[in-house]
Parts: sequence; structure tokens; C-alpha cells
Amino acid sequence: MSDRSPHRIPALGGPLASHGFVEASGRRSAFFGRERGPFEWWAWPLKIASDLRLTLHLPGTSAPIALEALPGHGTVSPGELVLVHEGDDFLLRQTIVADRERAVLLWLLELEGRRELDAELACTLDLRPMWPAGLGGQLALRDPVTGALTLSEETGRFAAFLGAVGGRVRDAPDGRGVPRRPIRLAARLRPGETTPIVFAAAQGNATSPSRGSRLGRGQAAAGTSSARGVVDRARDTWREVGENWSATLDATRASWSRFDAGVVRLRCADADLERAFGWSQAVVERSRVRVDGLGTLLVAGLAPSRDGDRPGFAWSFDTDALFAAQALAGLGRFTPAAEALWGAASRQRADGKLAHETVLSAKLCDWFERYPYAYYRGTTAAQFAQALDRYVRASGDEALGRALLPALERALDWLWSARGESGLVTTSRAGLGAVQSGPLSEVIECDAYLHGGLFAGLRAAARLAHWLGESELERRCIERATQCAEAFEQLWSQEHGCYAFAITREGRSLDDRAALIGLPLAAGLGSDERALAATLGLCHPELATDWGLRLLGEDAPHFHPDNYNSGAVLPLSSVYAALACYRVGHTAAGHQLLGTLVKLEGLGGRGLVEEHLPGDRARLSPRRVPRHLVSSTALLTTLVDGALGLELDAARGQLDDRVSLRLQHPLPWSELALDGLRVGARPFDLTVSRRSLRDGDGARTQISARIAGEGSIELVLAAVLPAGSEVLEVVDGEGAALDFELRELVAGTRELRAQGTRTGVAVATLRQGPHLRLPVPTIRRDRESQSARPVAFRADDRGLELTLAGAPDSEVELGLTCDLPLEVRGAERARRSGGAEYLRVHLPASDEDRYARTTVELRRSDR
Repeated sequence: MSDRSPHRIPALGGPLASHGFVEASGRRSAFFGRERGPFEWWAWPLKIASDLRLTLHLPGTSAPIALEALPGHGTVSPGELVLVHEGDDFLLRQTIVADRERAVLLWLLELEGRRELDAELACTLDLRPMWPAGLGGQLALRDPVTGALTLSEETGRFAAFLGAVGGRVRDAPDGRGVPRRPIRLAARLRPGETTPIVFAAAQGNATSPSRGSRLGRGQAAAGTSSARGVVDRARDTWREVGENWSATLDATRASWSRFDAGVVRLRCADADLERAFGWSQAVVERSRVRVDGLGTLLVAGLAPSRDGDRPGFAWSFDTDALFAAQALAGLGRFTPAAEALWGAASRQRADGKLAHETVLSAKLCDWFERYPYAYYRGTTAAQFAQALDRYVRASGDEALGRALLPALERALDWLWSARGESGLVTTSRAGLGAVQSGPLSEVIECDAYLHGGLFAGLRAAARLAHWLGESELERRCIERATQCAEAFEQLWSQEHGCYAFAITREGRSLDDRAALIGLPLAAGLGSDERALAATLGLCHPELATDWGLRLLGEDAPHFHPDNYNSGAVLPLSSVYAALACYRVGHTAAGHQLLGTLVKLEGLGGRGLVEEHLPGDRARLSPRRVPRHLVSSTALLTTLVDGALGLELDAARGQLDDRVSLRLQHPLPWSELALDGLRVGARPFDLTVSRRSLRDGDGARTQISARIAGEGSIELVLAAVLPAGSEVLEVVDGEGAALDFELRELVAGTRELRAQGTRTGVAVATLRQGPHLRLPVPTIRRDRESQSARPVAFRADDRGLELTLAGAPDSEVELGLTCDLPLEVRGAERARRSGGAEYLRVHLPASDEDRYARTTVELRRSDR
């Protein structure tokens, strides 16, 4: 396994790319843009300055040295951005950090070379709040005390200082209003020295004009009398940071180092997975912002605002925040999960409905009453239930669970009341589900995505109620979940062999291929045979691309590759499809989707995952959001909840802390470790591994799980095994036999479940049946999807059949592992140089169909 970096989240570097998104973020502010610029700076909830561009000049000349034209290299870490440009006889290093707790940006310029250069930072001044709020009375001028650029507004609520220490402001504004022309901040750079540019902002309370100012005293005519207090605070911060910038740099680095030490570290032989897993956690931490009057929120995404006042999705979507909270709680990172839960509950409406969107400028406008967006979706209640269940059981925080239980009951009662006469959740009562705009949103009445959310929420609430000992709530939730499952079957289309993703207001079923059906299938809806058929439908190449699942299949009437609601690819869709595959025992398809999520990291920014990609080619969307909370969290959920099936249950009463696994065997890695997990108050490390045994007893496979931690933790091992697998024994760390049971899954695979052990080790020995590993797609930028996909799968004790669909006249290689003698049909058997066995499969040529099909059959030769 890898042990390459002293940091759990590695710094990422490479040549500067014009499309690459970068940022330096703290709780109170964010600096971001493209790697080669321009940049913008926000002190939440205000856009302070934009179109920030740095140029260099030889002293005494006006001809600029354009950094965009110079060779450059960028390095990003979770809390720091370094940009290096190299000229003919100089090197400029820019180090940019955002203070973790204050609205402060530190931009350090270091020059290497033989001569001095003049640096000029041009910017457009904004001092405008995030859409849709407005702000009047802005003031912009050169501060007479420090010489820095000062922005404020007349009522005394906001102020910001921008400038280089010892620098100057060229063409300084002179008072009321924000100038339309660019403002330039200048400084002299000397070789071997560091020149700090400091941005600092402060907030205050609006004040009414004093009696003296109403008489024109205290420079009231200049418009600054009421703003003096907040301006003084911003000035003091600017001067403090400028005079002792190294302390701010050291404190910020130390804070991020503490964060790095506290994340869960993944170790395995796959460097891409290690990197993506760590950076997923970093993105969540970057998304935590603090706004006066709103508290701490997880913002949904970040992108350049350009000429507008919306920086991507840099406001709170509570559904998204709770999705991330659920993933973090599953790793034992409890503080941000609790923040998201408390925040969502604080915005609950009197009728029980939970908010979806809260803009960061909500306190500057009547957001919850005058605008429709806060409560227009119906998805939050279900995600609140799942996040609360995960958090309380994993952390053991019974006090929070009981405090928020009334909010949970009201939220689920509200969503339950949004069902129509059919028993399905309706958009006319609940609000929008997965389809948020466009023609489909106007015709959908019953939404499978919303209904699946209600079912998932009820099951989560039942688990939580059981843990809390609330038997009546548990009974009610189970009863309602049963009714949800019965109502869901109305969506089955016998003609098409799938579940409809929606029913229109005219009663017509929309049964096109749709990723939207993934959520209810992952949640457990759908009878076994139907669930398997519908899950295989999610894998069809009309829907599944090399970079994820389209919202609608290419053959759907409403499909459009660039439309976010009817053809784009969202990483979240791959999550639910993978979880659905793992649920029914179609392990290979789940692993293929997991591999796709790993490959998405870094397409548009180092360490980042795009919110969506178009559905036709692997290209960046014109309306892209390069840093996205849910897209980055998608990998955590798919790996931990899906491939590992990790569940944490903190001690309660006479029960010990418990760690449960449902491994999807064989995992793509022979060994994988998660360091720094936590259940309740106990930290622990988890290692899962497999190895092949070859001796006089024949070929066998061992699956092991080990936990290392203080105190008594019960370990429960379960695993989904290939069809025909024979379990020989399961033992604990002392070699004592553990009882186990096997059950057949609908796909023909088997599920092993062993009794718990307190030795910290569980080892299962088996003769593994045949497993075919699907290739992880290669994402080729600006190319169409190429990979073959599984569209039919059936297995039993005698073997398996797998049907692939893909590009005509193409070759596919499938990894093969099995401890039993096999006959292979429909493929050529081969071995790699290291001895690993695989199958070569040829998809036939076809002049009529876009996708060719072929079937591979494996049969035990000893039966």
C-alpha cells in the first residue's frame, strides 16, 4: 500500500492551465478564478473586487510583462495556492492564502532575479452583495492613514481595505460610488524580498446618523461619519496583517495542518483513489463558510461570477449539505455534520417543510418571503432523516438526536402529507424533485426520485427511533415505508421492463431510460426481479457514459446533452446507480461506476470534481461549477456506503461500539486501509484485504477485516460473494470459529454474514466463484463515450452470463478471478505477464445498431 506523503491530502501541482479553477478559501472569504487569471475576492456575503490581474513592469517603463504569456506552474493544497511564473531573467512566486477565521486574504509576491520590478494589480471594485440582495451608498477612496484602497458604505455595515504594504493606489477613487474603471494597486518588488498584498474586510451594525452628523459635523458631508467604526476595524486588521504577515501565514498553515491530521486517510495501491478520497474531504472543509446572522453553512459550489453576483452555487443547499453531512458522519467526522443538521433544522418552516436554498445574502433581503427558491424543492426532509440517523448512531450523540427528533418528525409528516391519491409523492404538493426546470418540470406530477427519498427517509428514521428506544415512532415509520414500497410498484412498466421515473399530470408514465430511478432503487424500492432489471437498465450505454450517467438516455424524446435537467451527466447519478448495483449483488457494475467517479477528479481543477458534464462528449460545460460539494462527496459515499458497506454504531446501554462491513467482493484492490475513523468517542483504523491461497487443498481466497483501536469494538463482517462461492470457514483473531449464514441475492450472487467478534479481526476463507471485472473507463477529453457496459447479468451455482453492449467492432478486456474450474464461451482466455487472468471479448460489427452486443458465458467444469 502507498505511504508516499506526510500529508493525508497531498499538494497537487503542474503547468498552469487556462481552464483550471483554483481558490484560497477561509470561513469568511474566498479568492478564486482560473489558474492564469483573472481572479475575484469575496468577503461573504459581498463581492469586494473582481477581474484581478497582476502585471509586471520594468521600473520607469509602462510596457507590461504579461504573466499570462509566461511559462507557469501552479501548486494547490487545501489551504494554499502557489503560482510561479518564469521570465527571461526573473522568477515570480505568488503565495495566496485566506485566513481561516477572518475575512483576510494574504497575497505574497517573491521575486528572484538581479533587478527590481514594479508589480501592478488591476481590479474592478464591486462591494456588492450576492444576488439577489442590493446595497446602496457605497464609498471608495484612498485611505489617508494607510494609503490603501478603502471600500465602505454609508450606514456602517461593511468595509474593506485592499493594498500592498508600502505600495500605492493609482487613479484612486475619490468618494461616493464605486468607479467603473479599473483601479490599480502598485508596489515595488525587490529580489530576495517578500511583498505582501493584503485584503481585509469587516462587518458592523447599521447605525443611524448622529445628531452631530445631521448638522454636518464629523465630515458628514463626505459620507463617512456612520461608517467610521467599521472602517476603523477593517483598517486595524489590514495594518496588523500587513505588519506581521508571517504570523497570519503561519497560523493559517497550522490550522490547515490540524485539519489534515484529522481527516480519514485512505491507503491502497491506487494513487488516484488515495488522492481523490483525500481531496473530497478537503472540498467539504473549503465549503464551510460563516456569515453573520446565518451561522456556519456548507455552500453548494463555487465558480467565477464573471460580471454577475452569483459565484457558481456559493450558497447553502440544505439537501446537498446534508448529503455531505451523512458522508462525513460515516467517517467519524462529526463536527461539520452536526453543523449542517442544526442549520437545516433552524430553517424549518412552521408546517414542517425544510428549506433547500439559503443565499448568503439572505439577511440583506427578504429571502424566505419575497423569493420562491428557499422552499421550492421537496428533497430536504428525506436527506435530513438519513443524515441525522447516520450522525446520531455513529457519534452516539443522543442529546442532539433527541433535540432534533421533533424537527425530523415534522419534516417526514410534511413529506408524507405530500402524497397523492395513488400513494406516490406529488410535485404539486411537495415541490420539485430531481427535475428542477425545463419542459419536464411543468408536466411531472409523481416523481420517483421524491418518492424514493420519502422511503429512504422513513427507513432511516425507523433505524434512529430503534436506537433511541422510540418504539412508537419506529413502528409508524416502518408501516409508512411499507406503504411507500407498495405504491412504488405502480411505476413498473411491463412493456419496457423498467420503472417509470415519473407520471405526468395527465397520468402518462415517463418510462424512458433515466438516471433518476437510481435513488429509489438504491434506497431499496422495487421487488427483487424488477429491481435487477431496472438496475441493469441504468448500465446501458444509452444512459451510462465514460464520465457517468446522463439524466435521461440518448434515446429519450426530451434528451439534450447540454441541458442540466434532461441530458447532462451529474456525478450524483453515478452514486445512486452504483449503490443500486451493490444492493442487488451486481458487484462488477458497481465497481465500474466507482472507478468512473475516481477518474472525474481534476478534470476542471486540481483536486476538484465538476458539478456536471455534458452528455455527448467529455467536455467542460459553459455554465460549469468546478468546485461542487455533492460531486466531491460522491466518491466518499460510493466507496464507504457501497463498496465497503461500512456502518458505525456507537455504544448505547450494554452494547459496545460496533463496526459493520458489507464488502463487495472482490474489491478492486487487494488491500485497502482507512486510518483515522471514529465510532462514538473511539478512533480506530480499518484494513480490509484479500489473498489467494494455492496449496494441497486447492485454490481458495481469504477475505479479512481488521480494526485497530482502543477499547472494545465489535466487528461484524458481511460480504457479497460471486455466484457459486463456497464459504469454508469464518474465524476471529484468535482462530475461533464464527457462525455465519449465506443467502442468495437476486442477481444470483451470495451474501455472507458472520457473527460479530470483539477480537478486532474476522477472516473468511472460501472457494470463490467466477467474477468478471469490468474495465474502468478512460475519460478522453472532448471525445464520445467508448466503454462497453453490462446490460444483462445472470448467475447461479453453475456459473454466470454477462452481456455487454458497446461500440461495434471493438475489443474489451475483462479481469477474471475464480477458485473453481471453468469453461469459457464467447471470449478468449489469456494471462498477463504477472499471471493475472483476463478475457478478451470482441463486440461484433454492426451496420444497423449504434451499440453491438455480445454475451460471455462462464460455466463450472466440475458440474
